[in-house]
Amino acid sequence: MTAAEQGAKIAHLHRYADVRAALLDERLAIYKPLAGPMDEAHSEPDGSQRAPRSHRPAPLLHILTEHLSGTSVAEIAARAREIASGLIERGLGRGEMDLVADLACPLPLMIMQDLLGLPQIEIEKLHSLFAAITAGQEMEASDHSLHLARLAQFSIMRWIAKHMDASQSPLMTAVRRAAKESSMEQAASYWCTMLLYAGSTTTRDFIANCLARLLEHSEEAALLHDNPALLESALEELLRIEGPVRAIGRVVGEDLSIGDLQLRRGTILYLHLDKANRDPARFPDPERVDFSRRPNPHLAFGLGVTRCLGLHLAKLEARTVLTALLPHLPRMKLAAASQWGSSTILRERTCVPVRFFKALVC
Repeated sequence: MTAAEQGAKIAHLHRYADVRAALLDERLAIYKPLAGPMDEAHSEPDGSQRAPRSHRPAPLLHILTEHLSGTSVAEIAARAREIASGLIERGLGRGEMDLVADLACPLPLMIMQDLLGLPQIEIEKLHSLFAAITAGQEMEASDHSLHLARLAQFSIMRWIAKHMDASQSPLMTAVRRAAKESSMEQAASYWCTMLLYAGSTTTRDFIANCLARLLEHSEEAALLHDNPALLESALEELLRIEGPVRAIGRVVGEDLSIGDLQLRRGTILYLHLDKANRDPARFPDPERVDFSRRPNPHLAFGLGVTRCLGLHLAKLEARTVLTALLPHLPRMKLAAASQWGSSTILRERTCVPVRFFKALVC
């Protein structure tokens, strides 16, 4: 049930200290307008979550955490390099590419399909469903958008359930075993669906935003090209300034105060990660990109019990793309201004057209 459907009050947090406090506050539950099978059994009428606060079924949470750890994700590096190199080579061969449609979009989706052991299908089909799911989670989502989002989510769940038994991936094998042992087959297909969605869309947006940023700020691109040792700290700074998530929702579980806000139970509270990561009270000169910024406690991946499970995978994929494109940055140029989507929850560029030049651009 969306906030509009409930007539619930909506509030917003923008300051770093307030957003950070909210992320760690157990009195706030994750707001899920698209309730999954496990959510429905543990939800209040206002859409909030009863204890435990982490809404991922415990056996599946353990499996996802293990298979998405930094150590496990490192094993995917070779496959990520192979995919990235192939996609970039196609663009080089044509002399042009859209960094969203031709690189940032297919790479994470192909990795996620490999990770889950799902058949590779036409990327456009899945991403049209992903777009519907995103639309259903917007701050002002209409009833129609919400309905289409649930249909899209169910369609992906059915597709995953159909192929779950045939999958030989270690992650899906472990998920399948845990689901059968705990009678959570439907929950398993739901969480695999949301993993596929989140792992494809947010990583897509982070990669596209990083590349667009470097192409729009040639001095930053030149610095990274000339100093590849800065890559790791550059990734953190790009996450701060170009992170893929604008805002995430919470439901207030009891009357409380955060910062200057007095919040009543049932209020839908949006935590604006993008604004918090540009708060001058926490980040000196926040609009300036500093690849050597330390410390850099950005909130791009959230914090605490609901910190993004796929953060290691997202960093790996972004690192892989940047490493592969660094040698080509001096001969890449935007063919037109990058285009932004209209999402209120994602920082989503929809098109980043570039041309490759045979000679260095002076």
